Amino acid sequence: MNEIIQKLHKAKEYRPVVVAIIINKNGEFLLVQSAKGNNPWLFPQGGIESNEDPAEALFREVEEETGIKSSELTILQDNVYYQELDAPPDRKNKRGFENGKAYFYIYCTYRGDGSLTLQEEEIISYKWVNKDDLIILLTQGRSTKMKMTLKALSYVKDLDWI
Repeated sequence: MNEIIQKLHKAKEYRPVVVAIIINKNGEFLLVQSAKGNNPWLFPQGGIESNEDPAEALFREVEEETGIKSSELTILQDNVYYQELDAPPDRKNKRGFENGKAYFYIYCTYRGDGSLTLQEEEIISYKWVNKDDLIILLTQGRSTKMKMTLKALSYVKDLDWI
């Protein structure tokens, strides 16, 4: 994975991004609304720096944006799914990456109490949702990203209902 991330940073075509599929002890998934854009419900996510692997980026980004500490998370399946996704044509170039983003999905459990401390300039809201609400909320976002996320969920070993 680190070689792929290094290549992505060097080529400046697709920005590497980690996506955290987080499930709690009640079988609920964490969804957040970004403070940027049209605010669809998504899994927590953020950029992977050139010196990080996806797991390191997951722990850093999740703590920065939600306050969840790495000690409250256990990775159950890393490298769940990887896909490059072109940005919509009307999206302005961000951070010097020309084509879009490269998504690395990781599946983990959360052992905390469920209350989060949001970084409000990044995340405006969060909710823990059951599998039925998860599918409903994920399908309200951008079509190509929704299809990619549902495909990623189908590769999670514990989720046979996708």
